[in-house]
Amino acid sequence: MRELNKILAKKYDGIFQEANLGSKVWCSRVNREYGHLASIEVEFTNEVSVYKIIEEWQKYSSESFDSRLPSSTRIINFVDGKLDVEEHRWSGSESRNPVEDLCAAMAVSIGEIEVTGKKLRFKVVSDNTILGAAGYGVLLAELILADGILDNSTTLIDSLQNNN
Repeated sequence: MRELNKILAKKYDGIFQEANLGSKVWCSRVNREYGHLASIEVEFTNEVSVYKIIEEWQKYSSESFDSRLPSSTRIINFVDGKLDVEEHRWSGSESRNPVEDLCAAMAVSIGEIEVTGKKLRFKVVSDNTILGAAGYGVLLAELILADGILDNSTTLIDSLQNNN
């Protein structure tokens, strides 16, 4: 519950303020070498539209994409039908090989979306090894190069010394 409020924090005057959502969290772990499957239920104050929810997710997914970064992909892949962890953990590309395609497993799959009145239910699948520290470490390195913070001939120490 604490992590959710951190993830949904907003920035005010340069300072992150955690969300203060009332939430109930229940977790059942399943031993699996790769991939996470989460079933989510959200209750809103007002009735919600499945179309509006998907529209907002698509907007976020498009805004998070950066064409300058080889590992960047639309972060959300919508699945029609039942989610399968082994199949849908590879979202982000047609390949199942991150060596051939840097976008493999760099997105989450969302499916089984249902809205009833004020409640939204959905499932999400992600790869816990690629779309995690490893994948975001690569994206961060690509962003540092794309933004010109470092180039191929500069080390991080050189860059820090030149900026001070």
